[in-house]
Amino acid sequence: MRTIVLKLWIAASALLGSFAMAQTVNWVNWTAPGSYPSSVSGGGATINYASGANGTLTLPNSTAVTATLTGEVISQSCFTTNGCGWGSWAGLPSGTYTSSVVPSIPPTNNLIAQSGYANPAHTLTFSQPISNVVMDIYSLGNPSAASAYQFTQDFTILSQDSRCVPSTGYYCLVKSGLTLTGKEGSGTIQFLGTYSAVTWTVTVPEFYSGFNIGVSSVNASTPAPTVTAVSPGSGSTAGGTSITITGTDLTGATAVTVGGNACTNVVV
Repeated sequence: MRTIVLKLWIAASALLGSFAMAQTVNWVNWTAPGSYPSSVSGGGATINYASGANGTLTLPNSTAVTATLTGEVISQSCFTTNGCGWGSWAGLPSGTYTSSVVPSIPPTNNLIAQSGYANPAHTLTFSQPISNVVMDIYSLGNPSAASAYQFTQDFTILSQDSRCVPSTGYYCLVKSGLTLTGKEGSGTIQFLGTYSAVTWTVTVPEFYSGFNIGVSSVNASTPAPTVTAVSPGSGSTAGGTSITITGTDLTGATAVTVGGNACTNVVV
């Protein structure tokens, strides 16, 4: 019996990895660009450029944050006021580079397009500091010519397009210091910490790449669950014992395991 008590308490004390939390990711809803004051031929096509864009990011706790982008925006971007220059962005690899932190990518009508020909410097400023910002990137570079973003903040690659071929780099994102390089790379990256702005420069221009910014409830707005008590502290090895787990930040838990075994009839 003493061994059973120990196993139950160890499992309950380590429930951070045993709770299945309801995960969400919220992305900036781009409302409108600036005017398109100039046109430049680049990448084999004529591109219309705007000098920035505005949008709103609703945090998982329902707080509305204004996002203001300065830098190049091209007319093929997607805005709620005028749709997308490329229709539904056909070919967007929906769902192929999600992760435990980013369970869903932005809808196809919420992507900003940039190239770096007219103005390679970009700064996205938030109306209040945001923690652990996620950046979704679509089609950075192409298999025959890489493109790159140089950030001023450190970042981590969270996920890659499932078509990534590490031996050639095709469809991959590669990190070197503060530089992100892609050969038709798509995926998600994250800036750990709290930021009022995210800044990057397109060091290798291309026809276009797409991006959006968001926050994930996994580690941006929802504190980690903690366990303070488990009652009773023992039970039958055959299972069937009802237990009560007391702690903090357990709201949103959808599943619990004890000793690797899933509990049934979980009520929060």
